[in-house]
Amino acid sequence: MNFPERRKATRFKGKLPIEPEQGTGLTRDFSALGVFFETDQSLTVGEPIKFVIPLIYSDWGHPFRVRFQGEVLRVEPTGGKIGVAVVVHSYSFEGIDEREQA
Repeated sequence: MNFPERRKATRFKGKLPIEPEQGTGLTRDFSALGVFFETDQSLTVGEPIKFVIPLIYSDWGHPFRVRFQGEVLRVEPTGGKIGVAVVVHSYSFEGIDEREQA
């Protein structure tokens, strides 16, 4: 059965490290409006969430991180991990000092 696409933004598949306030994870896909990632941490639908995606290699010539704030939309088991869908409410960019990379 085919369902019509309801997403409002293009989704990109990709595995990027993600750092929620508790634990770590790896993205499965992301868009301008949301992120789906897998983690070992238990989260609850409706709870606010903050997380960071560090981007060590960039066209800007230096590493930076993106800080996100959002809300957990869906939680599901995914092969021994927990899949978490998040709607993004806001984000900001900040540089990563070279000393932090070591």
